[in-house]
Parts: sequence; C-alpha cells; structure tokens
Amino acid sequence: MSWIYLQENRERVREALLSGHVDEVITLRATAFDELAAAMHTFGYWTQLGSIEVTLDKDDDDVPDELLVRELAVMPLLRIPNPNQAPTYLFQDYGVLRFLGFTVAQIRDGFNDKGVRSPTGKARMRPHHRDTLYHALKHVKMGSLARYREDHQRALVEHDLVRGGIFAVDGTGLRHSDRHVVILQQLSGAAPFIVDWRVQGPGRELAAGREMVAQLKEMIGPEQIRWLLMDGAYVDGAWLAALQQQGIGAAVRVYEEMDICEEMQLLSQYPEHAFEPYRYVRTIQGHKEWHEVELAFGEGLKMWPSYQQAWAERPEEPCPGLWGVLVREEREDKDGQLKQIVWGVVFTRPVESRAAGYQLWRQRWDVENRGMRELNQGSWMESQTWGRSEAAVRTSIALKIGAHNCYCLMRTDLGEQW
Repeated sequence: MSWIYLQENRERVREALLSGHVDEVITLRATAFDELAAAMHTFGYWTQLGSIEVTLDKDDDDVPDELLVRELAVMPLLRIPNPNQAPTYLFQDYGVLRFLGFTVAQIRDGFNDKGVRSPTGKARMRPHHRDTLYHALKHVKMGSLARYREDHQRALVEHDLVRGGIFAVDGTGLRHSDRHVVILQQLSGAAPFIVDWRVQGPGRELAAGREMVAQLKEMIGPEQIRWLLMDGAYVDGAWLAALQQQGIGAAVRVYEEMDICEEMQLLSQYPEHAFEPYRYVRTIQGHKEWHEVELAFGEGLKMWPSYQQAWAERPEEPCPGLWGVLVREEREDKDGQLKQIVWGVVFTRPVESRAAGYQLWRQRWDVENRGMRELNQGSWMESQTWGRSEAAVRTSIALKIGAHNCYCLMRTDLGEQW
C-alpha cells in the first residue's frame, strides 16, 4: 500500500480518482494540537517524558506508567486544570488518547476494575479511573524529575533554542503551600523559553538562583550570558562580585535602606549624577499609558561590604565597582494615596546612561508577563498542583513548564518547520 499526500489540491485529487491512480481518498484536517504534537515529537519531548519513573505495584492488566505520564503531560496543553477533569476533557477525546499510545481496545474496554466502581452504580470510567492518575503522581521518583529536567534542557541547547543573551531569574509562591517555584527564563531570542526551574522551601530562592545560573554557565558558557536580571530576592554582594569576575553582566534591584543605595543618593547631589526626569510608555492590562520617573546615575559604587570582601580576596585585580541607576517615582499605596518611593538597580557592567540602564531593567518584568502569568493563566501553576505530596507538586510544576516550552517552540521558525 502506498500513500500520496495532496495538500489543498482538489484538482489533483479529482484527476487521480478519474484516472484510477488511487483507490480511496482520506481527508485529514490538521488541528493546532496536531501541529503542536508533531513539533513536540521531533523535539523529542516524548522521549524526555520517558525519564520520569513511577514506582507503582502493577498487575499485567494495569495502565502502563508510560501512558499515565503522557496523559499528565498533555493536560496543560489541553488546558485541563487537574486530573479531576480528565474524564470529561481527556478521556472523551479518542484522537488524543490514540496519539498518546492507547489502543482502540484499551479505549473501548478499559483496563482492570480496581478502584473504579462507583457507589451509585454508575458506569466505570474508561480507559481507567481518574484516581489512577493521582496514585501515579504520588509515586513519581523524585530523582527522575531531575533527569527529565536535564534531558529537557539538553534538547533546548542541542536544537539551538537557548541562544544566550538576556536571562531573568524570578520566583513565585504556590497557593496553600510554603513552597516557591524559581525559574530561569530566556528573555532574548525568538521565544521566552524557561531554561531551568527549582521548587524550594521558604528563604531558598537565592540558593536556587545561584544553582541555576551555575548550571546555565555549564550549558552554554559564561560568554553567552550577556545579562542576568534579578529582583531584590537575589541581592548578594559576593555573588555579584563573582559574576563580575567571570565577565557576566548582572543587574539586581537594591532597596532604599541598603548602603549602596545610600551611596547613590549621596552621589545624586552632584550635577553630573543628579536626578533627571524620564518619560516612557508602559502597558498595564493591555492599555498603554505615559509614565514619568526621575533617574539618577552613579558608577564606581563600592559601599557593599560583602561585595568589597569578595574583591579583597583577589588582590591581584582592582575592584571596578558597580554602576547604578536610582529611581524616584510616585505610586499608589493600598489606601489609594500617592507616595514617593526610591529604589535602585546596580549593574556589574557599564550601562550607557540612566535611560539605558532603566530600560534594560524593565525587561525583567517580561518574566512576570510572559513567564509566570502565562504559566498561571494557561496551566494554573500556582493554584492547581495536582496533589499535596511533594512528588505530585514537583511533577505538576515540571510538566507545566515543559508544556510552556512546547508552546514557545511553536513561536520559533524551527517549530513551524517541524
């Protein structure tokens, strides 16, 4: 048997039928999900999912672990909040189930009857009960999630999807939990891929950020990291000094009560460093508006004990100091009253001007708009963690970030080719 693919060509189909060249015509309609699935297959996503191990005692007629993991992985792609909705939105879509690897017999007849009978006598769920997904989540091997993450990262690098440039580190809390998700996201390039992530307890965001940046340096080399943009949770003078010594540009927010912020305020009294008004367009909830701030600029900043100490340990090299932009603006407090606040950003590399430094820093907000917001709106990352066990929480985060990156893949030329 041979096949001829005729895309949007009715005349050729008619000629082929009249000439007896073909026996039958089958119409195929590729949906957005089909196109996404094809790109994921070429990207090797299903192979990456094979790294996730589930330790469940199984009979011969139980659902294979591979199929359960694939079901969980496809839920964020279909905007299914949690396994509780799987019977309605996943089990009814036989095309997706066949794509995941279920046979027609498995879809029609289901697997064994364990734990699937309803007290009300309702027909059992097919191909299996939703609780099977919850049981699988509780028994995912934690170490296998790290292997999945490494395989996923390797695929991003091998397909030249992590091209270096500007990266941001950011964290968010999980609802009804003391855990935090910390992500390292690429801001430059064709799409905002999440290159790395960690699920941490409270107070561990800085450690997670340092670990992910170290991993990024190993993957692409420090010369490919032009800028790291970080908020106040990652303030560490010694770390900034280390990044500066490695030639990595880093920008981190500092607060009014810090010594280095006081140094910038003292410098702002001199005309060459004084505050100057700066007006720009910003977008809030889809609406553009003009916003005005005042910016002061400083360089050679060193009033940071841990930063100075780190450079003192390398006496053969002079300490270059940091560059800084001080921002003064008015914001509404919780009572709706305008209040003037002052905050700053310091840089390990030179920035051309006040405006250039401020606009560079503003790119960090993309990690909230195109990273955290998309994860929360598209896959309910913060609110739907698919269970309370550590394994369930971490698995849900890993698969939702994997789905996010698969969506990002479709924004690239490579994804369209695949």
